[in-house]
Amino acid sequence: MCYLLTVVVPGRVGGIETYFDRRFQFLDFGDSFVGRAYRKVNPSSAVYHVVSGGCSCDFAKKAGRKEMIQLFKEGFERLMVRVSVASVLNHWYHGLCEEEQVEVKREEKVLLDEFLELFPRIEEDVKYVIKNPAFWGRKSGKGDVPVRV
Repeated sequence: MCYLLTVVVPGRVGGIETYFDRRFQFLDFGDSFVGRAYRKVNPSSAVYHVVSGGCSCDFAKKAGRKEMIQLFKEGFERLMVRVSVASVLNHWYHGLCEEEQVEVKREEKVLLDEFLELFPRIEEDVKYVIKNPAFWGRKSGKGDVPVRV
C-alpha cells in the first residue's frame, strides 16, 4: 500500500527517464487498470508509474522529501519541452496496482507553471492535464486539448 504517481504522455517518448534524475524509475503500466483507462482515450498513450525506491511517497505527497520533490519538478519541466501535453494522477493503492480500479474524481486542465507551483499538493485521484504553453500559444490551461492523454 503506497502512493504511485502516474505520468501519461501522448505516444512513446524515447528515453523518458533521461529527463529525470537517476533516482527515478519509469515503469510501463499500460496494461494496468489505469493504463487501459488512459488508452481508451488515446490508444497511443504511454502510461508510466514513476517511482523512487519502489513507490512515489518521497516525492509525490505533501510530506515528501524536498530534494526529491524538486528533482521531480525539474525533470518534469525538461520532459515538457518535448511534449505539448501530459497527464498526472496520484493514487494511494490499497492492493495490486496492476488490478486496482481507480475512480478519477475529475479532470483539471492546467498550464505547466501552474502544475509545478501546485506539485506535490495535488489532489489524490484527480487527473491533471498539463499543457505546455510553448506549444499552444495560450495564456490559460482551460479549453480544448486536441491531443488527449
